[in-house]
Amino acid sequence: MSQQTPTARRCQSSPIDPSSAMALARERLQAGDRAGAESAFREMIRRWPGLALGYDGLGQLYLSAQRHADAVACFQEAVAHDSDTASRHNNLSLACHRQGDYSAAEQAGRAALRLDPGYPEAWNNLGNALLSQQEPALARAAYREAVRHRPGYAKAWLNLARIELLLNNSVAARRAARRALRLNPEAAVLGWSLLAQAEQGLRHYPAALAALEEALCRTTETVELLTLKGSLLRDTLQPEAAIALLEAVTRQNPGDSSAWNELGLTLDCINRLSEAASAFDQAIAALAATGRQRGENRVELSLEGMATLHKVRYNRTMNYLKQGNFVQGWAEYCHRWNGRGRDFDREFGIPQWQGGALNGQHLLVATEQGLGDTLQFIRYLDLLIERAQPARVTLATIPPMAQLLADYPGIDAFVLPKQALPPAQSYTLLMDLPYWFQTRIDTIPNRTPYLSLPANLRTIWKQRLSRLPPGRRVGIAWQGNPGFGQDHLRSIPLARLAPLFAVPDLQWVQLQRHAGMEQIAETDLPIQDLGDADLREVAALITGLDLIISSDSMIAHLAGALGRPVWVLLSVKGEWRWLTDRDDSPWYPTMRLFRQTRLGDWSTLAEQVRDALADWATA
Repeated sequence: MSQQTPTARRCQSSPIDPSSAMALARERLQAGDRAGAESAFREMIRRWPGLALGYDGLGQLYLSAQRHADAVACFQEAVAHDSDTASRHNNLSLACHRQGDYSAAEQAGRAALRLDPGYPEAWNNLGNALLSQQEPALARAAYREAVRHRPGYAKAWLNLARIELLLNNSVAARRAARRALRLNPEAAVLGWSLLAQAEQGLRHYPAALAALEEALCRTTETVELLTLKGSLLRDTLQPEAAIALLEAVTRQNPGDSSAWNELGLTLDCINRLSEAASAFDQAIAALAATGRQRGENRVELSLEGMATLHKVRYNRTMNYLKQGNFVQGWAEYCHRWNGRGRDFDREFGIPQWQGGALNGQHLLVATEQGLGDTLQFIRYLDLLIERAQPARVTLATIPPMAQLLADYPGIDAFVLPKQALPPAQSYTLLMDLPYWFQTRIDTIPNRTPYLSLPANLRTIWKQRLSRLPPGRRVGIAWQGNPGFGQDHLRSIPLARLAPLFAVPDLQWVQLQRHAGMEQIAETDLPIQDLGDADLREVAALITGLDLIISSDSMIAHLAGALGRPVWVLLSVKGEWRWLTDRDDSPWYPTMRLFRQTRLGDWSTLAEQVRDALADWATA
């Protein structure tokens, strides 16, 4: 006759109170007997139907088994029997979120917080519910509350790092990821991955690669980590290695949209444009396949999915324009601000102009990107005034541009940031105008100069230049805006341009504004600095020069808009506006383009420019 174990004897007897019954159910669960645990929870509900304990335990069992609908039903019963306990509502919030009912998850989370405003898990779950409803700013606020009430809550710090990345706040993302790593080494893979992404966003590429390697050494290689590695190889000027890696990732994971997007960006970086376009299309198809179908022609994506879609569409748009496909490019370019943090309809509070006759109305024209973009596209005001015939045009821009364009014909007034908006009837974004005027490469309005300056200002700077030693006067600019995401590809270390200064009988004049000035002293090259000058004075200085040599920066656009001879030194990647495989620009007739043949190789290009400069100097 076999003897029964103590556990078996306890299982045959009925617990005399709910606490004992709960202990029995948990004992079975810990032993791996999920069916026995379920029976025990159900027995609790049968014997004590007015208590929430059995429903709560059964709900957690179902939640761990991913039986989300059953879990929601159990937690709803638990809340119905004990509505004054915050944890009951929090469990319901978690189950509703996993079931995909994000609104109900938010409601349950807020109910928990009304009972216990300092409940960290409830704040964290509320953040998840808000994030899933595409409310990233509100989600961030909830995660911040979670870590405020429990500074040691590693999971909430990780969520905060993730949301800061989505909101393009790399500094805050880095801080949150570092905090999570200090708190919980077991979260190291995700923490190091988030830290790598934050460092990448800050363009700290060696630090990003180091963080990524920390993640890779702690886990098997995942598609997310390999995709991140591919993007960092590209950022560190190793496009061939990046392409090899990303092609392998997409072969093995054809449904991963991020990997396709990064492959497209890398192919685009070395001007394999048709292949890049195909990769972007694959990324969009992969996103559509992962979304939730909402009607016949509508797919709903998660917030992360929407963020990826906006990036892919923007990247594909740049690819269209770079290929000279202006028909599709301009149409897609009108969506460039989707998901990027600005809502101009709400910002201006007036309708957006749709390309028709304005019948004497007041139009607000807004600049919205860099100085170079504004200089390139301000030419479209002439077409706008001619064809739409507004009664009045107000340009919304920044102070340096308002000063430079003070004499531009057709601009009646300027409105600067934080100033009250004028009573206009509609608005347009300056860089939407090529779409409305159906610009093609052969119809670009390229009459130059289209910027004018007061004669007395030009005379002042011409006189200053005349006081330099003899020689033809060449202006030089090597550094663009360091805040631009791809500046490390387009700006040129001044030392790499040293061969140009071997050409005799030239007087070099620096045209830098702010960033990059320190490199003059570091290189000890013979560059004249004629003193501080605002943007308008720099423009006047340019009118007195014989030639301007520039990186892809605002100075190149300024020289082109003034109709001055300008040579622009371009990365292999080159922006869309310079197209590919040509040494002239349809935007600026006086411009000559010099292109790298290998990404990051400025030295070889500098030698080519030196030879061209020697020919020019003796012509």
